[in-house]
Amino acid sequence: ADNPRRRLVQRLKEASTMKSSSSSSVDPRPHIVVVTCHSLPWNGSGLSTLHVIDKLSHTTLPNGPAVMHFYTAGQAQKVPGNARGSYTFPGLDEKLKHAAAVQHIFVYETKHCKLAKGIGKAYMQHAFARKTSEARSIALEGTSSSSGSHEIGRGRWMDGRSWHVGSKAPLRSLRSGRPLVIDWSRREVYWTYAKLPDRDIVFYRSTGQPMKETTTIYYSLAQRISLNEEAVCPGYDLRRLEGPGLSDREAREALKSRRHACFLASNSVLKRRHYNMDAIVRHAVFRLLGSALGEPCKGSGFIYPPNPSAVLCPGHHLTASQCMATSKFVLAMENQQERGWFSEKVFLALLARTVPIHFGAPDLGDYINPKRFILCTVSDEKIAQLRKTHVKRLEQISIPGSKTKFPADADVIQFAAELLGSDLAECIQKVKEVNNDDEKYIAMLKEPVFLNGGKIADSWVDATPAARAFENVLKLLESPLYESTNAAQKKG
Repeated sequence: ADNPRRRLVQRLKEASTMKSSSSSSVDPRPHIVVVTCHSLPWNGSGLSTLHVIDKLSHTTLPNGPAVMHFYTAGQAQKVPGNARGSYTFPGLDEKLKHAAAVQHIFVYETKHCKLAKGIGKAYMQHAFARKTSEARSIALEGTSSSSGSHEIGRGRWMDGRSWHVGSKAPLRSLRSGRPLVIDWSRREVYWTYAKLPDRDIVFYRSTGQPMKETTTIYYSLAQRISLNEEAVCPGYDLRRLEGPGLSDREAREALKSRRHACFLASNSVLKRRHYNMDAIVRHAVFRLLGSALGEPCKGSGFIYPPNPSAVLCPGHHLTASQCMATSKFVLAMENQQERGWFSEKVFLALLARTVPIHFGAPDLGDYINPKRFILCTVSDEKIAQLRKTHVKRLEQISIPGSKTKFPADADVIQFAAELLGSDLAECIQKVKEVNNDDEKYIAMLKEPVFLNGGKIADSWVDATPAARAFENVLKLLESPLYESTNAAQKKG
């Protein structure tokens, strides 16, 4: 079946088997060598990086698209091209000997740091072979660089990326042939954001707090999940939501098919070792909303029969839209409140033609049509209070008035509902209004999902902002891929 993952892998395979179209000894096309570690390359994180590289290759590279070379180190597995996992790179020199412009890219993932160090050392040695010049530092002074005019915006987000703060991690030129070092950070614990000064770029799922001492490029979790191996189910494809909203007839038919007011799919109340305390917000809303509507919300994955509110849903979380379609509203709520933090949850609800109630990204309206969902937010002060009660990776929760550090889930939900009730009152009131007015509900279903009239071209969905940010970094670091462009800018 067609899905985002297979489409991207097919394009990458084609890029890795491109033949030279030039009869001369010099191949004018850019060549990009991507080395990834362990199981990273063809799962969500690795493919997310390759998605951005692929977009760059087909849009902004001089003489592009690029010829791609893929190597996986540390694990023997098939990848596009002729490489297998190892600490060596067979045939690479022969493939590149006629290339006019080459950029090596090494992709880490923070959870594989120990393995990555060994792979990184081997790869660095290979890429620097027969290279004698040192990688020079590039200053971030003013609003220009040696490779053209770029507004830096130190310490703040601009054009999909944030330059690192501080001087401990100087930018190093790529002109000498050194690899560009990329990381895909999965460290989402809100009080331990990583310092990764040895990386040039970190791709991250939030804009709330950039990585320290490096350059961060935003790539949403909703995109990454669409490229996961488990997401081969064709249903989770954001392209299906492109275009105008439902027609009046479709919206009214959808309303008629609703059997319940609200629904929440969650694999637990709170995975105490794996979730941040923010995740309890969804269950507080579940309780408060059911009470406000006079009808308990339905749930799956955390409550079971004979509980009258329990619904048994087939499959896994990426097929939950089958159950979501039975309810007017779906609680599409994340494990954490942070800018830019949204996953598949809100889009599964949209694919089910329901109205999502979202908690997670306070700025979700910058990415999709704010008239197509209902947003719940909690003040920073209340979030801070929640987070003081629980440390991720520990079982203990210290709620006020409790005589135990291992309170029952029901007690934790009651504490959260009481603490957050005033903050959540506005969004719950909005749900009540829409629930009690069929025309308002139908009007929401008729709204397009995406901004700009429902179009996804040149948006975050197709990685355009991330690719532009990536291009900006490559130019600033004097990548050979833009060497001719940089020279022309200087000459001009």
